[in-house]
Amino acid sequence: MVHAAANMLARAERPAIYAGVGIHRAGGHAEILALAEWLDAPVFTTAQGKGAIPEDHPLAVGNRWTGEPELIKLLSESDVLLAVGTRFGATDTGQWTLPLPSAIVHIDADVDELNRNVPAEIALAGDAKTVLSQLLDELEGRAVNSRASRRTALEGLRQNLDAIAASAWPEPIRFLRDLRTGLARDAIIFCDSLIQYWAARHFPVYAPRSMHLPWTYGTLGSSLPMAIGAKVAFPDRQVVALCGDGALMFTLPELATAVQARANIVIVVCNDRGYGAMRMHQRRRFGRLIASDLATPDFVAVAEAFGAGGLRVNSAYELGPALEAALADTRPVVIDVPLALELPWR
Repeated sequence: MVHAAANMLARAERPAIYAGVGIHRAGGHAEILALAEWLDAPVFTTAQGKGAIPEDHPLAVGNRWTGEPELIKLLSESDVLLAVGTRFGATDTGQWTLPLPSAIVHIDADVDELNRNVPAEIALAGDAKTVLSQLLDELEGRAVNSRASRRTALEGLRQNLDAIAASAWPEPIRFLRDLRTGLARDAIIFCDSLIQYWAARHFPVYAPRSMHLPWTYGTLGSSLPMAIGAKVAFPDRQVVALCGDGALMFTLPELATAVQARANIVIVVCNDRGYGAMRMHQRRRFGRLIASDLATPDFVAVAEAFGAGGLRVNSAYELGPALEAALADTRPVVIDVPLALELPWR
């Protein structure tokens, strides 16, 4: 079956790769990058698959493709899709409306997920790293199919879509770009609440397993305790919790844990004094708001009361200097940023 899959990929004229969280669980990052470069195939990811390959690589699409017709077209026009470590779940496929290539090679460690949501021409049950290594062994020494590269088209699409996003949503896009610029390539980011949808699409990830999203359940309040755990495990890496004010209120007392553990994480709060997602749905569906405004506290004062640092900026455009100061602090630091969001769909 590996031999048959290798033959299909080698013959493909327009191959593409679709990577999910299974690539991180298996640690198959070097293998998927080598295979992408051998095939000259663009790499699309689920939200939890971000960082499968560095997102500044010329073949990286990341999770940016969701909701972007031009990138969805690039995916659908591929003749063979190699899907690795993904269930093709509802959230990542627009309730299974995503137009996929007819020829799919699907690799997953859970045999029950193969052919469950999407039929595969070849379904390989196995650890992603192991099976990708087997595919590379099969392809070694073969001549590369003389196909037209899609790198130039992909780069043009990315530049165009970046310009459109910056024009449509200047404040959140600038906020995320300043956050990315201020952090090391291997910084670990935990997101929850509405900002995770923006980060999944518009925050580039360069290192494996360095962005974590509660994508399936949308858990509020998860980013702070998980960031504390990551900082204890990786004290020499930058760790950021990126959340909304409503989400932070679920686990705000864990600031005491961060102080006690000397976990000098940075908590960036997108503060609109309410549940932004609930407001969005209520406005769209009913034209009114109920119980979605919050009496959130002064986060700077609360942080200082816990013995942490607290910084407040006047707009999302002022994040850069505050982030630099927070990363230089030896304490956990909360940065309170006024930023109201809706979903980043065009």
